[in-house]
Amino acid sequence: MTTENKLKTYSTYSWCLYDWANSAFAVCILSGLFPIFFKQHWAKSLSADDSTFWLGVTNSFISALIFIFSPMLGQKADSTKQKTLLLKIVTALGALFCIVFYFVNENSYVFALTIFSFSYLCFALSHLFYDALLPEYSKSEEDYHKNSMLGYGLGYLGGGLIFLLQTLFIKNAIEFNLSTSTAVYLCFVSTGLWWLMFSTPLFLSEPIHIFKGTSEELSFKGFFQKFKELFVHKNPIGLFLISYFFYIDGLQTVYKMAVDFGLALGFSSATMMTTLLVVQFVGLPSAFLFIYLSKKISIRPILLAGISAYFIVIILASQIQTDLQFILCGALVGVFQGCVQALSRSYFCLLIPDKNQSGTYFGMYNMIGRFSALFGPLTTALVVKSSGSHRLAILSLSIYLIIGLITFPKFNPISSAPKN
Repeated sequence: MTTENKLKTYSTYSWCLYDWANSAFAVCILSGLFPIFFKQHWAKSLSADDSTFWLGVTNSFISALIFIFSPMLGQKADSTKQKTLLLKIVTALGALFCIVFYFVNENSYVFALTIFSFSYLCFALSHLFYDALLPEYSKSEEDYHKNSMLGYGLGYLGGGLIFLLQTLFIKNAIEFNLSTSTAVYLCFVSTGLWWLMFSTPLFLSEPIHIFKGTSEELSFKGFFQKFKELFVHKNPIGLFLISYFFYIDGLQTVYKMAVDFGLALGFSSATMMTTLLVVQFVGLPSAFLFIYLSKKISIRPILLAGISAYFIVIILASQIQTDLQFILCGALVGVFQGCVQALSRSYFCLLIPDKNQSGTYFGMYNMIGRFSALFGPLTTALVVKSSGSHRLAILSLSIYLIIGLITFPKFNPISSAPKN
């Protein structure tokens, strides 16, 4: 292998490794430590239903902010240089807010939700810039699916590894002369440090392709005019975004609210942590399976199969009664969640007609994904509030998967996107 090819390979793997870095936030804070610690420590004065309600409302509020900021920042980041700079900024801020959790006192649920909001906003925006860098760090369009899946696979493994270490640290806190709550606080700090440390290879690498962006300057109104145009004349990008709007909401809500649901249904914190570890460690082998399938089968049927499987997972999750059933459902989530997310990203990347505008298009992609995320948590919050049934709240998410399947476009990109 020539030196040039070695550098290209290093660049690709450094891009994939960023998923390993920021997945620490997704696992440890978004799905693991924060929901448990919030309910049991920061919001212990609230009822289970009220803490679920405020967590759901906060998630919806953050999604609204991302909906507002994504278009402007996506366009701002059209050039490779700007994507990297903005990714560095939100990574540093997101990691800093993880560390600030250390200073949130018991029963300070408002402060806790505020820091959570800022850190989650940075995490979400980091995905905008990171996703938009996929063309820059792939040798060819044929590598989009492989690299996207490998990134998610490494993300599951990295997130699982740090969460395992944190779980063992919390469990053995007494050996370090620490209380359990202090150990959890230190785990929040370690999440931020992990995110910073493993982002470094990407920030020190050089992209394979350089995109200078576009000279086209769109106002906020102009952006939405361009966005609106995607939904006429059966444009594949617009058709896909309609489907994505619905099915990704169901996926994201299950992932974000699973721990809260599990605790409300009476499962122990130990079961929650075990399930999250199972989810993470089945993610990487599943990624390799779907990388193999993407080379043998066109992308569209794989995505539809993944969405359909997730629909079945939601139905099963609403009926679980035992710890083993909960853990097995988690394993199924680990198999299909990363597949759907990764292939959605690479499918969309192929649809982009001009890679110089990848920031703008991924601004739309993230705007849709985050705007849709308003509805899932809000739906579950309202269902719980009105019916008192967390099982019904879980089941209500299946409608989003059904609509996503029905509206999924027939277009199947192979190697290059159609021109507008």
